Amino acid sequence: MNLFVTKDKLKKLVRKEIQALTEGEEDSVTMESLLRPTPVSGSGVSNEYKTYDEQVTATYKKYNGKDDLGTWLVRTIVDTRTAFISGEGLSVATEDENLAEFYDKVLQQNRLKGSRFHNMVKASEMEGKQLLTATYIPEKNGKEPRVKIVTQNSKFAGGKDYQVYLEDSNDVTDIKKVTERLEDGTEVELKGDFIFVRIGGDSSKVNETPTRCGLILQQIDNFSRSLNVMRRNNHLFARVTPFFKTDTMRDANTLMEQIKKLGWQLGSSFAGPADLDLKVPDVGAMQNVQAELLSLTKAISSVSGIPIHWFGYVDAMSNRSVAENLFEAINNATIQERSIWQESIYDVLLKAQEIAIDNGLLSGSVNRNFEVNIPLISFARSVELVKNLSLAYHDKVISRADYQNALPGIDPYQTNKMIKEDKLNNARPDDVDQNNDPSQLSKGKPDYIGPNNGANNNIKRGDRNGQ
Repeated sequence: MNLFVTKDKLKKLVRKEIQALTEGEEDSVTMESLLRPTPVSGSGVSNEYKTYDEQVTATYKKYNGKDDLGTWLVRTIVDTRTAFISGEGLSVATEDENLAEFYDKVLQQNRLKGSRFHNMVKASEMEGKQLLTATYIPEKNGKEPRVKIVTQNSKFAGGKDYQVYLEDSNDVTDIKKVTERLEDGTEVELKGDFIFVRIGGDSSKVNETPTRCGLILQQIDNFSRSLNVMRRNNHLFARVTPFFKTDTMRDANTLMEQIKKLGWQLGSSFAGPADLDLKVPDVGAMQNVQAELLSLTKAISSVSGIPIHWFGYVDAMSNRSVAENLFEAINNATIQERSIWQESIYDVLLKAQEIAIDNGLLSGSVNRNFEVNIPLISFARSVELVKNLSLAYHDKVISRADYQNALPGIDPYQTNKMIKEDKLNNARPDDVDQNNDPSQLSKGKPDYIGPNNGANNNIKRGDRNGQ
């Protein structure tokens, strides 16, 4: 017996089809997928995304729905982490009234209190880095001169293939130069006073900054594969099959002729010399798929920091997983990124201040005594925070400025400005001194809050060089 076949004969064999007749429709399954060895990468056993470029390219592709696997899950992870990192946008606290007004205008003009900052954080979640700078925009077409915060898009987002070179790979503020790598492999230096925001990776490779999402792309793909297996299995086999038991083969043949003649279907009545039973497929294989889905979700949750019930597995939470504990879990998973962004935005705004002074938009010398804050609100946490702050304030443990600065969702400059205006317009007897002198309305009550004492994840610091 010849066990060997020619290539042409093999091609003919693998093109044969299995016809599955189900509820009047045919579903073809080619034998080719069964006879040809399945690649290890195709089965999800091996990681297909081992390089930084592969990870970022796949993340962008999946996020924008351009891939067959993992699209919705990647978007969920990136958007959820972005929301927790960026919070309600940026705010700046300082005791200098002129500087507070200048920074409020810079944040408003550059939309850093909302959408623009969210997009910057989103890009860092997909690439693990961002390159920022500040530049002066002179008066043009009736628009007032301003300081613009510029984001340098990477090659993954249709921008330049920039390379950052550091004097000290452990200090991202110590930039030696920034270059653009051209298609022929040569590099040209980019001009500008850049701020390098490094969220992922480590000091061993400055420009390769793997993200949390990039590290679990294999698990994300396998999650989609498992869902596809479940859908395919249900499409082919999740149907009830009627089974008729007769005493003789003759009765069986007679019954089959009657069923065909009458066009009998499930749901129709049946009367005849046979016992009717409804058979369903065994669910053992599906239980394996469900177990794999849960295991994959646990892995994805542990790396991304997103609670597992947000992926649909509510029953996987313990009974002690209350809302506050879940908030703390994702808060702890994103606190490092928020700290890095606070430091980086501080440096960018410091450069914006220097540019404004050089171009006459701001008077005086450079003032480093300001603080960048990324407010993050949890309703349960806010209620408890207000209770504790209120007790501390009435016990004279903290000042009014401390109280204000610890509250999330408060813009320090705008809030104190409105409080001052409200007092001037609606003076009450307890707001003035014994001589009813309006000039004493805010005496002893600072109009601009000072540095935060560590509440709400704020960072009290000079610039990132320790000054």
